[in-house]
Amino acid sequence: MARVILARAADFLDEQGLLVLEEGNSHWVLRDEYPEVPFIWPEFQTGGHGVLVLDAANCRKYQDLFKSRLNT
Repeated sequence: MARVILARAADFLDEQGLLVLEEGNSHWVLRDEYPEVPFIWPEFQTGGHGVLVLDAANCRKYQDLFKSRLNT
């Protein structure tokens, strides 16, 4: 589901928008699959991990890449 959200996010965000996506325990898959994408992985004071943040400009910049990997 994360791949679908990444591929479509740019279509829904305005210029100042942010995508905040909880990927959970499989966050390492996205890190490995998209090493060139500057995801921000915030650290939380009490638990929680696997949340990424990506701004609208980068959602647009990498949209073709995200779409190309939807069926892999």
